[in-house]
Amino acid sequence: MTKIGNQLPSILVGNDSLMLAAPAVFVMLYSGYRSFDDPTGGQSLLKYGMYFSTVAFIGGRLTLPFVK
Repeated sequence: MTKIGNQLPSILVGNDSLMLAAPAVFVMLYSGYRSFDDPTGGQSLLKYGMYFSTVAFIGGRLTLPFVK
């Protein structure tokens, strides 16, 4: 039981990181799809996707010190 209790915080951190990274992945994939029709719009969406991925990376790193 102690092994499951010790692994639980890392599982929760993984889900939080996934929830932060999911919008970034969606925006980047959508920008690739949109760039076929409108390259300028696709590029601006890609910039937002990079912003979201940076926020997700920083948020994931900030939650790591709390995991044992």
